[in-house]
Amino acid sequence: MNEFAGSGYLYGMSSGAALALYAASELGDKIRKLAIYDVPYDSSDDGRKATREYNKQLSILLSSGKRGDAVALFMKFVGTPDEQINGMRNSPM
Repeated sequence: MNEFAGSGYLYGMSSGAALALYAASELGDKIRKLAIYDVPYDSSDDGRKATREYNKQLSILLSSGKRGDAVALFMKFVGTPDEQINGMRNSPM
């Protein structure tokens, strides 16, 4: 992120809001304004446990080059039903 020479504004919603927060924390004063909406954080014990397990599984999938499975894991983590995930996987798009 150090290649970013100017300053700018960030906006994100849902998981994009989490990414915008992370980017803002890395870029510091280069971010002039930050607007976020509906960041999907869950600080309960169950939420933290689920996030740790998700991150563990995600790392395994990504290190194995299974990007499609990583996307499916994310979709399931955010509540997408299995039949929708399977439909997306079988779609020609």
